[in-house]
This record gives sequence, structure tokens and C-alpha cells, in this order.
Amino acid sequence: MQIRRTTGFIVLSLVTAFFLSACGGGGGGDSPAPNPKPLANTTAATNPTSTGITLNAVVNPKGLATTAWFEYSKDPALASNVIATVHQSMGSGTVNIDNVTQAITGLDPGATYSYRVVANNSEGTTQGTIYTFSTLPLPTATTIDAGTILTTGANLNATVNPNGRATYAWFEYGLTSSLGTVVDNQLRGSGTGNVTISFPLSPLSVATRYYFRVVASNSAGTTQGTILSFITAGGVPSVLTKDPTSGSITATGATLNADVNASGLATYAWFQYGLTTSFGSILDNQSRGSGTNTVSFDSPLTGLAEHTKYYYRIVANNSVGTANGDTLNFTTSYNPPPSAVSHFNETVWMAGPYGAAIEDYGPTTVTMDASASNDPYGTITSYQWTQTNGWNTPVLSNPGPSLAAVNTTFTAPQFVYGATDNLAYLLTVTDNRGLSGTDNIWKYIKWGFFDDFSTDSTGKYGVYGGGTFTYESSGQRARAVAGAGTTVKFQKFLPETGTGVFTLNFNPTSSAGTDNIVIRLADAVGTYYELSLSTRGDSTGKKVWHGGQIDAEVNSVAFPFSYSQGGSYSIKITFSPENVTFEASGGVKVDLNPTNTNSINSTWFEIETTEQTAFYDNIKLEAAP
Repeated sequence: MQIRRTTGFIVLSLVTAFFLSACGGGGGGDSPAPNPKPLANTTAATNPTSTGITLNAVVNPKGLATTAWFEYSKDPALASNVIATVHQSMGSGTVNIDNVTQAITGLDPGATYSYRVVANNSEGTTQGTIYTFSTLPLPTATTIDAGTILTTGANLNATVNPNGRATYAWFEYGLTSSLGTVVDNQLRGSGTGNVTISFPLSPLSVATRYYFRVVASNSAGTTQGTILSFITAGGVPSVLTKDPTSGSITATGATLNADVNASGLATYAWFQYGLTTSFGSILDNQSRGSGTNTVSFDSPLTGLAEHTKYYYRIVANNSVGTANGDTLNFTTSYNPPPSAVSHFNETVWMAGPYGAAIEDYGPTTVTMDASASNDPYGTITSYQWTQTNGWNTPVLSNPGPSLAAVNTTFTAPQFVYGATDNLAYLLTVTDNRGLSGTDNIWKYIKWGFFDDFSTDSTGKYGVYGGGTFTYESSGQRARAVAGAGTTVKFQKFLPETGTGVFTLNFNPTSSAGTDNIVIRLADAVGTYYELSLSTRGDSTGKKVWHGGQIDAEVNSVAFPFSYSQGGSYSIKITFSPENVTFEASGGVKVDLNPTNTNSINSTWFEIETTEQTAFYDNIKLEAAP
């Protein structure tokens, strides 16, 4: 609130005293004393109102030209937000001026202020004692929502607090917020607590909005309550057509929504809908009560045609009349068939080709899973699996059509034709509406050998030498340990082939001396391809091709590669009667060129680890690309 400064009149009572001194010959008098600072005494404030008061004080100029003013603030110490009145001349007399006054306005009702007088002359400034005063509190007036709203009347409600002064209060009301009519003006007492008042207002018009407020007044001033409004009951119901519930529109239905206010009379409401704005059908005709509050409701609509536009609106009726809501529309969705989703488990590695018998390291049972298939608009009633490609025709455990065929299995073939046998299947899913969805999937039965040590298969290898060959379950890999002066070998038969790709992962972890790794692909003890690597990269680190006789070096090339303990390496041997390629991680690659007369058929492999600990994983033989 802004404080308005108003300067009152300061009445001065001046008394002038003249002091005479006798003049005599040769005589002298004392020098006059210096004039002191002015006297300034604050006195009690008078004439309080809700927004103003008169400040009072006594000032004595002490013989010097003096000005005086008042300072006031809500701060009890007058240290902040201080307001000063206009400075007024007090003259230069030597007697007290008892009626120094200042009327101030623009104060907050019911607030406490501190004040003092201040006087100043050439000798200095004097501040009077700090006094306090409080403005008069206005009565409080709080308008409360109308109650017992009828068709031609309502109760006006409010609370009033006189705040200690005799207070009158009344209601103002009208058809606009300008109000205009006063009712129930009477004394509400002079206490300091809330007084509840209520007035039955009638007669009023049916279904009409009225505005009202409470007003309270006493000697401190007048307070107006907040303007509120109400609508009398009765009249035609009010309605609002709303959009269908989010996500409720399907191929065959939707959920309609609306608001209805019965306007105080027994009211029925329903939806009209149809393929045109002429509608033609009715949905959910029932009582919506007789209150005066808006009621929201929804009605599920079913049995509609797929991908079709429908028009609808809300209609309400009571004894006064009928209300039609706005016409809206929606379009039903397509009715899609069920979604068929199929899944195979991992790739199956077979011994092959053409039924060569070795032990299979991949899963031999293939599972096909259709449980991810779905139908949001119906219920799946059957699954059917049909093979559409592949030389082999494995027998399915449950081809369908049946609900139980959601999962089916087959045993992988014991041989394949060529590098892979590509098996393809068609999944057909049918629902209770007779609609079907399909999904095509492929399964690759790969020729070759693969061991990823996902389980402990170390017992299926031949192991020789003074070291150990064990399984590490935490890393799902094989572990070869050969101490100082020790070598460990592990071997396994392979599908017999003259061309292919042999790979493995090698991870040496510690050395016990002249560490070395040797990998051989062989069809006899003395006929093999060999890759020999060490950590030193010296003359023993070669790629050597052997064939024809025991330990006869037919062709070799120095391999410029040495490995380090703690590293991870991918090693690859690609072989055929025309060419042999050795590769190691880091991009090192060397080719040999054997003749057809010295080529071999790989029937087993051997890995030799010397004086070190190393891990092996993902040992694989597959067809050459």
C-alpha cells in the first residue's frame, strides 16, 4: 500500500523574552552561554482511523531557527522503510511549542506503526522517544457459496467479523457483477469473532445466473466480500457431446462420452448415432438425475462395421424441454488378421556332409516358437507349420493346425547337401473370426563342426602330454595348462573334407618357459597342415605345410607374428587343394601353394600348447566361402 504524506498545520505559541542588563560605568557582565540543540518530545497519537492518524509532539527551538518533522514505519526500531513528513518551521523561540501536530493517511488498516518527532537547528538534531500506534481494523466480510439452490430461490451465505466495533452487514445481488439490490441490512454486533449470516433470497427467475456478495461497515470503514454467483435450478438441461474415449475406437465399436446438467429437474439423456447426421439409432437412454451439477458419463457402442464413419450426439430432456448436443463423428478401424510371429532357436551345426559320422556339438533338437503371435481383435484358435524349402524334410512334433502347435520341434538331419541345408517353414495363425496371418522363417543346418564350450565338452577330446585340459565354467571356455618342460595336446575328429575354414580363439595368460602353440589339421599322423607360433617370433614361429610323409617339410613360409601373454587372438586356416592361407589377429596373413598331389583331406585337428597356460574357445570347421 502506498503511504500518502499529508502535512497538517503546526500551531506555534511563541513567547519572546527580553533580558535587559543595566549598564554601568566600568562594570562588565558574564558572556552568554551557547545555545543548545532543540528539545523534541514525542507525545501520543490521536484521532485514529483505519487508514490514518494524527501524530503529536512538543518542540522547543532553544533560541535558534528550528525545523521539525515526524518519522514513522512498521519497523519498531525505525531502522528501515522509514517515511518522513514535510519539515515545518518552529521559529527561534525559547519556550515549548506544545501543539506540534501532523495528520497522516494512506496507512494499512489494523496495522501497528512506530513514530517519533525530530527537530533540528544549527546546534544539531534531536530525536524524540519512539511511540507506537495502531490503525483501526476494518470489519472482515467473506462471501460463501450459495446453498439450497431451487428453481426460484437460494440461500445467500457469508461470515462477518466486527473486529470490536458495532458493525452492520448486508447482501448485494443482481443479474450482473454490478449487483444493484441490497437485502438483509442489520446490526451484526461488535465482537471480535466470525458471525455466520444467511439470507433466503426469493423470488428468482428459473435457470438464471445471479451474482452476490456480502458488505460490512463500522466506524473504521467498509469491507466488500468477493463476488460469487449461482444459477437457479430448472430450465432445459445443458449438454456437451465429447470425443470418444482415447484408444476405444476399434473395428467394431467405440466408447461415446458426454456431459449433462439436469438443471434441477428430473432428466433423461441418451446418444443418437448413425451413418448420417439423421442418426437413426439410440444408445443408453436412462435417468441422469435432477441435480444442478454437470455429470460426465460414457457409453460403449458395439456391433459397428469395419472402417466406417459414424455420426453421434448427446440428447437430454426434462419437463421444460429438450437439449441437443453438437454432432461429432468417428471412423472405425480396419479389422486386421492376427499377427503371426515365429522364432527359431540357435543355428544347428551338423557333422556332414552326406552323413559322415562324428559327434554333433550344436543342439540337435530345433524348436520353433509362435508364442509372440497376437490378435488384438480376436482370439487365436490354431497354429500350423508347413515346410516350404529344404532337401531334408524333418518330422515336426506338432505341425498343427491346432492350438497346441504354438511350439513345435524337429530333430536336425544327420547330413546336409552342400555347405548348408536351408530349411524354410510357413507359420499360419488363425483366429476365432476365421482370419489368418502368416510368417515365413528360415533355418540353416550348417555342415561342419563347432564347439563354443557353452557346456563342459572337454571330456569328448583326446588329451595327451604332461599338462591338463579342463573346463572353465565362468568363462565358458577350455583351459590348457603346461608347466616348464611340459606340453599338452588335445585332439578331435572332424568331418572329412579337402576344403574348408578352420578357426579358433586363443588367449594365452602366463608363460612357464619356451611358450609355443601349434595347430594341425591332419588326415594322418604325418600328413597335415601346421601353424606354429611363439611369443618370440624367431625361426620356430613358422607356417608349415606337411604332406606325403612323416615330418617332411614340403612347403613353409616364415610367419612374422609373435603373440603376447594376456592377449586375445583369432586364428584362421583356410585350406583347399590349390591354396592354404594362415591368418592371425592383427591382419597377419600368409599364403602357401601346395600341389594337388600334396593336398590332404582334413579328418581331425590337434592343438599343442607348450610351457604356458592358455584358454581356447569357438573351435569351428565350416565350408570355405
